[in-house]
Amino acid sequence: PKQLRRLIPRLEAFKGRLCQRGYSLHGSEVLKLTIQAKPYGYTGKQLAELLRQMKIEPEFADPDYLVLMLSAETDGEMLSQLEQALSRIPPQPPMKEERPAFTPGEQVLTIREAALACSELLPVEQCLGRILAVPTVGCPPAVPIVVCGERIDEAAASCFAYYGIEACSVVATI
Repeated sequence: PKQLRRLIPRLEAFKGRLCQRGYSLHGSEVLKLTIQAKPYGYTGKQLAELLRQMKIEPEFADPDYLVLMLSAETDGEMLSQLEQALSRIPPQPPMKEERPAFTPGEQVLTIREAALACSELLPVEQCLGRILAVPTVGCPPAVPIVVCGERIDEAAASCFAYYGIEACSVVATI
């Protein structure tokens, strides 16, 4: 608790400086740094790769966000290194690409029926019209694009492609 009490004011000041540089932060968890990447001109995955080149490993990245997790053990030197790394990434014109629209799927089986059914793993392109057996998410815990037992439609396939999900476990056909 003592270390955390020392870190929080430093972390809040650090987040303020990032915002002044043009970074757009999301969320309110004290030890989680969630950057909305597109307003800064990058995808979250692009920012993650740039940080990896500087020996900083993010917790998570997708087309929209970059997430870095800190802890009470994070010291001033670590924060300074992270700030320097993020400061070396020049802003670019904001990206306008929007994520695909999400629509609830058609429930064909109960979650239990789908989860217990024989299943097969297929590339997303081969899953259109099939019933999802096991949830497919980019980073658990997450809201699934399609729930077990729902039919995979074009809208779901677009979402899978956007988030880089290449394969789904679907109920096997008999």
